[in-house]
Amino acid sequence: MRRILCAVLLTASLCMAGGASDAKPGILEGNWVARVGDETVKLTLVILEDDEDYDMQVTKRIDRDEFGRIQSGDGQDIRIERGAGTLSLSGKFDDDVGVGAFEFTPSDRFERFMKKHGFRGLDDDQMLHLFLADMDEGFIKELEDAGYDDISTDMLVALAVHGVTAGYIESIRSAGYGNMSLDGLLAFRIHGIDREYISWLHKLGLRDISEDEILSMKIHGVDASFIKEMQEAGFDDLPPSRLLEFKIHGVDAELAEAVEKLGYEDIEPSRLVEMKIHGVTPGFIEQMRRLGFGDVPVSRLIEFRIHGVTPEFVEMMRDADLGNLSASKLIEFKIHGVTPDFIKGIEDLGFERVSPSRYVEMRIHGVTPRYIEEIRSAGFEDISLGRLVEFRIHGVDREYIEYVRSLLKGRELTPRKVLKMKIHGI
Repeated sequence: MRRILCAVLLTASLCMAGGASDAKPGILEGNWVARVGDETVKLTLVILEDDEDYDMQVTKRIDRDEFGRIQSGDGQDIRIERGAGTLSLSGKFDDDVGVGAFEFTPSDRFERFMKKHGFRGLDDDQMLHLFLADMDEGFIKELEDAGYDDISTDMLVALAVHGVTAGYIESIRSAGYGNMSLDGLLAFRIHGIDREYISWLHKLGLRDISEDEILSMKIHGVDASFIKEMQEAGFDDLPPSRLLEFKIHGVDAELAEAVEKLGYEDIEPSRLVEMKIHGVTPGFIEQMRRLGFGDVPVSRLIEFRIHGVTPEFVEMMRDADLGNLSASKLIEFKIHGVTPDFIKGIEDLGFERVSPSRYVEMRIHGVTPRYIEEIRSAGFEDISLGRLVEFRIHGVDREYIEYVRSLLKGRELTPRKVLKMKIHGI
């Protein structure tokens, strides 16, 4: 309900006040809406261009003291003076919500000061941002005294927009980061890094953490509670990079404890990350154990998942009457495409008791049911699988067999003879 009220009041204010095109020279005009709190006023300024597209909208919290006395009703005139200029608000308040029109007049003195210190070409919008950030001559001098010279106008405005104040810079410096660039400070501010967050990291043992690591950890949500959970799970000395990996890939205390209960104690942090990436879950481990893989190392479980050796695949292979295949052979089968359908296709052609290694060899060299039928149709009905593999390796096909037969002109032709002629380039 309150959001609807604010929108209605602001719309009415915009209609009454007109657009920015009527602004007086050197004065920025627009509309405002405010929400009054106990200690601050949340003030939103809006500038509307002739084409009715919003050219600028900015919201800042301002101390109530700067607003002076606020009363309900029409005829409110509020004047806020700061180093960068003067903001004049006129309008009305309904309880703790106010709307109206504003005028911002940049300070001539401040503009002259800025030009003297190398900030030329500041437009009214930029001056308004500096005003809302309460940037004054003292702040500029503090930046210069701190070694931040050759600051671009765009950087100064960005600092203003995002609230990188002298107080903020000092708080970060007092946390142990005294040589940060303005780009670094801006990134910290944008992502909500403050002295408290850094202090928590230090208290939890991360005292030599770099600026980039702090930023990455904040971006990915590595907070105090997550670090505590991992420490309680036995990971006391994880570096920031590993904590970041854990968070990015979803490795948490619950996973670590579940894996430990399954008998994998003192597991390396890097292994936990691999397990999470490839989907080696406690449930997967339990399923594989029920199929007889109770003593396989974590590295083998990861291989299973990488190559798609699932519980379903293991059961299908057992239904193919190949016995209890080893973990390595199951991986070989999956890598080379030895499937139940492939096995059935070979069996349907009359080949029985084929060894697992032969199946792998056939798939590697492309001895398929279709290839076998092609060679049989060329007159070799009883050819062995071993000879078929040799045929495939050396490029013997039906066309070549017919060619050799034509050379022999009715003499006996055997698989061995065909292979020998192919090897010798006949």
